[in-house]
Amino acid sequence: MRRKLLLIGMGICSASILGASAAQAQEFPQPLIEFTFEGESLANTGSLGGEGVFDNPLDGHDRVPEFGPGVLLPGKISMVQDTAGMGTQAPGGDRAGALLYEPGPVLDEVESITITGWFNTSELFDHNAMLVTRSEHFWIIGRSATGRFALQFTDEDIGVRRLESETAWHQERDQWTFFAVTFDNTISIFDEEPNARVYYAYLNSDDVILDNVASLDNGTVRNDQNVDAIAIGNVTQFFHRPFDGRIANVRVFASDSDGSGALSEAEIQAIWEADRPDFIPVETEIFTAVEVAFDGETGRVYQIESSTDLESWQPVGEMIEGQGEAIQRLFSTQDEPRRFFRVLGSD
Repeated sequence: MRRKLLLIGMGICSASILGASAAQAQEFPQPLIEFTFEGESLANTGSLGGEGVFDNPLDGHDRVPEFGPGVLLPGKISMVQDTAGMGTQAPGGDRAGALLYEPGPVLDEVESITITGWFNTSELFDHNAMLVTRSEHFWIIGRSATGRFALQFTDEDIGVRRLESETAWHQERDQWTFFAVTFDNTISIFDEEPNARVYYAYLNSDDVILDNVASLDNGTVRNDQNVDAIAIGNVTQFFHRPFDGRIANVRVFASDSDGSGALSEAEIQAIWEADRPDFIPVETEIFTAVEVAFDGETGRVYQIESSTDLESWQPVGEMIEGQGEAIQRLFSTQDEPRRFFRVLGSD
């Protein structure tokens, strides 16, 4: 019995989640897991539902992610921290936490999987800094040994299966970077077509870039460790240094019966295009204005007038009847920076 989504031909639940048009939203399937953190929400807006929690899985440590100050875009995880003591096993080390989410048994054994997300690193990746992990089940990491981005599955029977990027594109600081990794176990290592891919793109990229491909040993992506929680963000097991920066719009697609969980390049391109407006700062302009404020006596009628030469005066707005309270009106001076105001009152 299939426990996961049939991903072919399904559109995402709501285009408003992604800030995309309805046409864009139909170009890629619905994820099982989706954390966009809109409005500082920890809700999983993917089909599995539920919520995540900011937590630290290591006892005795209270460092957890936050939405707090320093975030350039509201509603995105902020995990900029003091790295002193991180990446060591020393007692009392400053251990950063993560967003933890429990998907249940749905992802315990899958034939195909895609993980996508965005990150903005404030420090260079070091010592296998982790972005999305499920214990030894799967890792999305930046590796210090090679300086490359990596997708890694660990299986008791097969061992470690890893696909690394060709280049260190993930080392760009202070820049929102999109990543996507796919694995399709239905494609044999003896086929000419690779079964694993890693992609990336920046906000100003022309398209999503296919960085590297590989033919990994066949075998389902299996949860051998019996660990349910998926961690997004910092995990400091062993001697790994946690990720420092911001993470957003993380999604997991999967199927336990076919290759539909490994999204096509066109579908990954659609996700990136739909997400980009979320990460591009809105251009704003500040214009001058004047606030006119005065006490409105009960029974009196007031008229605000304006002039550009202090000789010719013109009424601005409707006449105002005083109610015994302060009266305030705001007028733009964008087109007329030299504009004067006065208030006339009559009984």
